[in-house]
Amino acid sequence: NLMLHIQTILYRYENIDKVYESIPKHEDITWHISKVKSRKTPESKIWEDKRVVLYDIDCKDNDFIVKRNTSFNEMKEGWFCLLDDDNTFHNHMYEVYQKYKDTDFKGMIIGQQNSSNNNLRLDANYPSPGWIDTGNVLCHTTALETNKWSKGSSGPRDFTFWNNCFKLFKRQNTILLKEVISNYNALR
Repeated sequence: NLMLHIQTILYRYENIDKVYESIPKHEDITWHISKVKSRKTPESKIWEDKRVVLYDIDCKDNDFIVKRNTSFNEMKEGWFCLLDDDNTFHNHMYEVYQKYKDTDFKGMIIGQQNSSNNNLRLDANYPSPGWIDTGNVLCHTTALETNKWSKGSSGPRDFTFWNNCFKLFKRQNTILLKEVISNYNALR
């Protein structure tokens, strides 16, 4: 019973409904949303969805490290992806998960990513420092046992975490796709 875990560190409240509407309505998806206690929970229909888990965290609103690690600690078996507040969940991402979830493959999948004007933003090439973004990667939760978000010399940037995952799985356990699996800044 593998699960696709989607994680959002809630920051831009105004986009939450549009992002939610982009997520396929399947039972094997759990959406983890991290918000701070100091901000009021926005009114939305998403809280009625049993697949949505809300974490009220006692930290600063811009402390993305605590927000991410709190929900990561609750993720068990399966796959996960990070979804920024202004990224819509492209259906290809779910199709890729469906394709690989019943195999023995454990690693990361990198796909292409569109920008808000539908032009290609990121190619699916092997990652280099500063390249990988949250919007175009699927990764097995095995990576969470080894890698955590932390305050490094480069700050809490996406590429730091993803390149650590890439080092864990190594090149032979990384799959590159031509499909676009997310839309970056699709709500702007």
